[in-house]
Amino acid sequence: MKNQQFNEVLLAKALTFKHGNSEIPDQFLDHEDAPVKQVCAKLSISLSDSVDNVCGVLNMSKRSFIELALINAVAEFESIASEYDIFGPHTDEGDQNA
Repeated sequence: MKNQQFNEVLLAKALTFKHGNSEIPDQFLDHEDAPVKQVCAKLSISLSDSVDNVCGVLNMSKRSFIELALINAVAEFESIASEYDIFGPHTDEGDQNA
């Protein structure tokens, strides 16, 4: 039988070794000298509090956390857009039968 706690400790140690203490790998974030643009969004208090709590647990800035979340969301959209060819030419099946 596997020991879940032991596996979690091994995973944590392996990821800490791979990525350093708690720094976000540079390939995921813009470099500090790159031009940036301010993005604002009103969030519910509960969502904002949840983001604050998660960032505290992960010991990372809200900017880094939100940037990673947006990178992942855009990548997921691009994957779905590609899979379903949403930007390709489309015809209405009803028009073909007319």
